[in-house]
Amino acid sequence: IGPLDDLDPATLPDEARQAVALAARSGRRLLRLTNQFLALARLDADAFSLSLRPVDLGAYVEALSLAFAPLAARRGLRLTVDMPREPAVARIDPEAFEQVVINLLSNAFKYTPAGGHVTVSLVADDGAARLVVADDGPGVPSEQVAHLFDRFFRVDETNAEMGSGIGLSIAHDVTELHGGTLTVDSTPGAGSAFTVSLPLVAAAPATVAVAAPVLDLPAEAPALAADAPGEDRTTILVVDDNADIRRYVRQQFEPDYRVIEAVDGQDALDVARERLPDCIVADVMLP
Repeated sequence: IGPLDDLDPATLPDEARQAVALAARSGRRLLRLTNQFLALARLDADAFSLSLRPVDLGAYVEALSLAFAPLAARRGLRLTVDMPREPAVARIDPEAFEQVVINLLSNAFKYTPAGGHVTVSLVADDGAARLVVADDGPGVPSEQVAHLFDRFFRVDETNAEMGSGIGLSIAHDVTELHGGTLTVDSTPGAGSAFTVSLPLVAAAPATVAVAAPVLDLPAEAPALAADAPGEDRTTILVVDDNADIRRYVRQQFEPDYRVIEAVDGQDALDVARERLPDCIVADVMLP
């Protein structure tokens, strides 16, 4: 990943720049998955040690949340971050607890459709802090809510972009190691709210530098050039719920063919009926 990130995109041709960016994103995704498996192994071996210190949760969570602001703008989502004015100090391991916050934020952004709203709020009272990450996405069926923190459980088994089913389990276990709890309230069609509760301490907060998380997000699809009036070009419909895969397949056919895209089965049917493509290249497992 390091050598890929060291490359200056300005010195690369477009085709190489896109390939390097895809390789870097894929590498970061593998690195995160590897780190999650190592975290699971340490949890199982009771070897997940914490280096606790007093931290102002408001400043800490706000810094991590605002790192998602560019993603919110790009996807047309509204991000609201509501932190208390007074310090809310808890004893946490900043590096370990980052896994909890980033996982909850990542899930909220993955499941919230364009035009939706993600809120991050922190309330401190009665000796406890309650961090709530909420979205107005599709929510979770009631019969599946009880399994959300089970290892390898995924609400949508057909969507590869929804992760491996490890993150929430780690977030739950790491929260409990901090003496806290992680709960969820979800209503189908109305979104989900994850609440982290932690005990507060009466101590001066330590200064914690929070690095902006590197998000391995799929690239935007390139803008399509308009066809010349009356031009008859062979049209290929590419169907996949993974944006990186759609982009890669599209590059194999352009510019010799007109390429259009769809993200799931219903979208593919709608696009195919409207555009009447000559060929459809589709993933087998689709939502």
